[in-house]
Order: sequence, then structure tokens, then C-alpha cells
Amino acid sequence: DYSVFENVAFPLREHTRLPSRLIRHIVLTKLHAVGLRGAADMMPSELSGGMARRVALARAMVMDPEILIYDEPFVGLDPVNVALLKEAFAEMRGGGTTLVFSTHQMETVEALCESIAIVGHTGAGKTTITSLLTRFYDIQRGTIFLDGVDIASMDLDELRRSFSVVLQDVFLFSGTIESNIRLGSNIPH
Repeated sequence: DYSVFENVAFPLREHTRLPSRLIRHIVLTKLHAVGLRGAADMMPSELSGGMARRVALARAMVMDPEILIYDEPFVGLDPVNVALLKEAFAEMRGGGTTLVFSTHQMETVEALCESIAIVGHTGAGKTTITSLLTRFYDIQRGTIFLDGVDIASMDLDELRRSFSVVLQDVFLFSGTIESNIRLGSNIPH
């Protein structure tokens, strides 16, 4: 069995020729970044679910990747572990790493992201959400916030300048093609 330390060191040992002393320093630094420096000698069977997720993140971070893809990073984590992971992700992003999350917990990752993609199977509601975000439809119940602002209170021209959307089913406004392209804005000809 591999200890926590060996799990995190594995990519370095497989893909680099770094000396053991430098590997030790890098591994302990990454474990510290996810709040687990003191867990280096633990075995995977001794870890909680949250600790195991943080070890997996440290192992993913150890090669200082340009892009980190993380599937459901916060599932099953308590608020303390969520906060620790968010802090580690924010540091990575600040260091230039592109973060790609696959998650249904959008509220948890939105502060970490510059871009958000909505993906799902047919009938999942992607087109409806996109149409509501751009106010192609009026919101019947609830509120949609964009950067903390209720989109119903946003200037429609400003909102639509912020998005570029091509829906699955083409939706054209009534009027001329020009007015559809302009989305009703008063941009000079």
C-alpha cells in the first residue's frame, strides 16, 4: 500500500528525474496547500472521505499542471473541507492554472470560475436556463442572480451585450433580421 506521501509523490517519481529531497519538499508543500501536511504518513484506509479528496487534489497539483480537471470536487464534503478545497483552487487559479469542474454544485464553484458551461442530456433544461439568463423568457418564479445582481433589474441591452448565445432551436424575435441581430439595442447603423 502507498502512504499519503507516496500517493502524492507518485506522478513526480513516474514522470520526472527529480532528486528525492526535492520530491519530499514538493509533496509536503502540496499537502500543506490542502491542509494535510501532518497526514503524510497516513494510509488511505485511515482517511476520511474529505481527506481522501484533498489527497487526490494534492496529487493532481504536484506536477503544477496548466489545466486541472476535477469531477465533482465537493460531493460529500463538510463545509470545512469545501472551504479548504476552494482556497486551494483559488491559489491555483491565481498561479495561472486553468480549472475545469464537472459539478452540479454551481453555487460552490462560481466564485472560482471565469466561465461556466451548462451541460446535460436532452430535456435537462439547458435551453430554458440559457433563455432565462438572457431574458428571452420572463422569469415566472424565483430569481436569477448574475454576479449578485438580480437579472430582472439589469438593463436588457447591457445584459444581452454580456452574452453570446446560439440556442439549439433557433429563436428569432419578431421584426426585421437587423432588429433580431441587434437584440433590440439602439446601436447606430
